[in-house]
This record gives sequence, C-alpha cells and structure tokens, in this order.
Amino acid sequence: MTGSYDPDLNLTYWGTGNPGPDFNVSQRPGDNLYSDSVVALDADTGKLKWYFQYTPNDAYDYDSVQVPVLVDMDWKDKNGQSKPRKMMFWANRNGLFYGIDRSSGEFLLGKPFVEVNWMKGFDEKGRPMRTPAGPAVIVPGPERRIVDLEAHRPAEALARSARRIGKCSSFHGMSALNPSRQMI
Repeated sequence: MTGSYDPDLNLTYWGTGNPGPDFNVSQRPGDNLYSDSVVALDADTGKLKWYFQYTPNDAYDYDSVQVPVLVDMDWKDKNGQSKPRKMMFWANRNGLFYGIDRSSGEFLLGKPFVEVNWMKGFDEKGRPMRTPAGPAVIVPGPERRIVDLEAHRPAEALARSARRIGKCSSFHGMSALNPSRQMI
C-alpha cells in the first residue's frame, strides 16, 4: 500500500484495511472507527488531522488501501461558484468513486463506477446509506444457492461458504475501473 504526500499542507494520506472478523458484523458493532478509511496525518508529528470512512461497519471486505490521487483544481461549490480546491480522488474497493477536500476531509463527490447493490446513496456528510438486504453471492456447485453476506451465520457455516467460494474461478471481489467513464 502506498500513501500520498502533500508538501503544501505537510500531510500524508493513507488508506486503511477492513475490520475483523471480516464477515461477522455481529461481533463488532458500530462503525469500527478508522477501518476502511483514509487518514490524513501531519508529516512531522504523525498526529491525525482528519479521517474519512468509506464503508462504516464493513461486512464485505471493502478495505481502503487504494492509492489516493491528489489534484489541485477548480471545484464548483453548492452555489455553482468555481473555486480552487486541493482535492483527493479515490476509486474505492466498495465500487464508489470519491472526491474529498484533502485540506479538511470534506466529502464533495461520491458516485458508483460499477454497479453496486449494498448502498442506495449518500447522506450529506458522505456516509453510504445501506440497502436493506445488502450484497449476496451465488455459491457455485450442485446446490447453486444465494448466500446473504449480511446474515449472522455461525463460524462453521461461514467457513463452509468461504471454501466453496474459494473454488470458484469466476468469483471476483472487485471489478476494474472503466477509465472511459467520466467520474467528475
């Protein structure tokens, strides 16, 4: 995992991993602070300046260890006025593309770059609003059944599902970003 550094702000930006245990959210209630996030650290002291959490209480293994892209550009505010901003763009493993003000951590943009079924939009602070059912996977094999990843299953059932999924050559945790699609 590689972070990014802004010499003007003297901040380093790092993505963080997912919480554990991965798929059993009943064992770790709450947002699981700082997991699946970007953290902005003072380069001299290492102190946290701000953070933004992409997938609170992640039940899907959507870690945030992608490389942040830093861009200085004009950005239109809510009134349509264009102003220079220090932006950070992030194509997250959760299937969403983000634009964040890298000075403050303010959420400015969020949109899917692949089809997502685990969330239906964002609140005003950029927190994803989950769909009621959450994502599911089709377990290959003779039974070919659907497994709800949000269901609270015993560890034995979870391990059995993981073994089946591990044998499937077509199971993919994330699709590649299509660069021909305009995100901003």
